[in-house]
Amino acid sequence: MFGFGQQESRKFIDLLLQVTNNKWTNIDANKEIKVGDFGQIDRATGELQIEGNLYEHPDTQAKMDAHPVRQTVSTEFEKYVSEGVKELSLAASADAKVEPIVDGEFEGKFAFQKKRGALLVITSPRIQSMHGFPTSLLLDDQLKGVLKDRVICTDVVSCPGFFLYLGNSGSHVFNLSLKADLPVPVAPGVKAGGSLQTGWKSENTQGLVKKGMSDKGEYVYFPLYSLKRVSWGRVSSVLRGEEDEDEASLYVSILTPPDPWLR
Repeated sequence: MFGFGQQESRKFIDLLLQVTNNKWTNIDANKEIKVGDFGQIDRATGELQIEGNLYEHPDTQAKMDAHPVRQTVSTEFEKYVSEGVKELSLAASADAKVEPIVDGEFEGKFAFQKKRGALLVITSPRIQSMHGFPTSLLLDDQLKGVLKDRVICTDVVSCPGFFLYLGNSGSHVFNLSLKADLPVPVAPGVKAGGSLQTGWKSENTQGLVKKGMSDKGEYVYFPLYSLKRVSWGRVSSVLRGEEDEDEASLYVSILTPPDPWLR
């Protein structure tokens, strides 16, 4: 497994922003990101530098009662392939032995072209989302210092397993599979280890990899999250009475390709 440097981290995030419906990739997926987290984007790496959480900060906690966090049921798996990557095949694993720890055993092949491409696969993902957006926080002068020039996390995807791959600048076919293996038998009726193991298997790796899998199926990884950027010019217009709060869009998603605000 290889480490992502600053340039590789930003490259991976930028590539996937174009196909994840403006969700940001958490390169350190085992680092928890929560709905309501706020902070600034590290322009070099593209990572969120968390400074606090709206549901926990003493100045905002009470107002967030009107915007509870909601959670979806999990789906089987999700995959995202950037420009420069072509999916050749993806199918349920033909030799699945038993019920896996996570849903959706599969085997896939992906063709990477000469320019760099990115691949993200997530097992059994579920989404936590902020119900509505607390515009009242933006209109409170006392809270402006807390949120000024900050981004706010409104959605987080969590999962028990993920695989990140950033291919090098070279054409190659990358094979990836997710399978559950039975414990190794050591004697009739006895097995070494005694527990089912589910894991990632890859072939012809020519790039950078990060991966993880909870052997208990726990939701300990946070590979994707959504960010909103406050439009403070519009907030000022509302405060001056020049725009109606119900009609003004006080926050915006960070655009793709990456917002000039981040450059």
